[in-house]
Amino acid sequence: MSDTEKQAKPEDTTEFIAQVRKNFQRCIEATSENRRFQFDDLRFAAGSPDNGWQWPPDVLAKRLKDPNGARPTLTISKISQHIRLVTNEQRKNKPMGKVLPVDSKSDVEVAEVLNDVIRHIEVASHADIAYDTACESQVTIGEGYWRIVTDYMDDRSQDQDICIDTVKNAFSVYMDPDGLKRDAVGRLCEYAFITEKMPTSRYKSEFPNAKSRVDWDDLQIGDDTFDWFDDEGVMVAEYFYIEKKEHKITFWSDGSTTIDDEIPKVIGLTPTGERKTTLKSVKWCKVNGLEVLEESDWAGKYIPI
Repeated sequence: MSDTEKQAKPEDTTEFIAQVRKNFQRCIEATSENRRFQFDDLRFAAGSPDNGWQWPPDVLAKRLKDPNGARPTLTISKISQHIRLVTNEQRKNKPMGKVLPVDSKSDVEVAEVLNDVIRHIEVASHADIAYDTACESQVTIGEGYWRIVTDYMDDRSQDQDICIDTVKNAFSVYMDPDGLKRDAVGRLCEYAFITEKMPTSRYKSEFPNAKSRVDWDDLQIGDDTFDWFDDEGVMVAEYFYIEKKEHKITFWSDGSTTIDDEIPKVIGLTPTGERKTTLKSVKWCKVNGLEVLEESDWAGKYIPI
């Protein structure tokens, strides 16, 4: 059983935060070298005559401080056109979620209705911006993300909408590195972080009962800051994690299944078999270095990043 499977529930704050910090440190150790290269790639792509980021620092300093006078340090960036060659193709052929009926139990009409629902979600949440941002980040530094969120339809509604949201800074995302080794898409990740630097005034307004100082280890290169608490604000993290529970499923003569002690919907059925299974659920919480600030369940079995 992995550390993630054994992690404590949010009610046990001390053990839970210790596990969160352990998982975060695991992400840092696994990505630190790669992020240094990614940050160099990002600077190089943004290089211009004004910032000199395409010049090696020692060479640039030597030319600017030449005893005979500053020497020319021209930057004629050619990489942006190559990035646009890829991103423009993506903009013309945007990714789109699609439901396909693949077996005898599937209904073509239901699949088409679900496709209409997905298209509505993408249009209503301006998903094209999220896709474009992720693609440009992916082409530039090798990684890009978007996320799925839910939000209330309005201030007085109990109903929620599904939205596809933009992740502007790919460096703010930390995925379970062991899960990514098994599946590069992230379906097998058991935890993930999205960090955010909140202004101190907003932090105190949203979490008035939170502890005033936090004590996290340093963030990685490319994130908003290396300090979780300073005069400018507080770093908080959204933390997704998988919780696994073992259940017994029973198979019935009409092809239906029940979990644990559920009663079949049809009377008179006979059981045809049973087995043990492990069901996954996704939990979400917002944490600082010392405590859980918010928590809820996510309606799905995959981390929505």
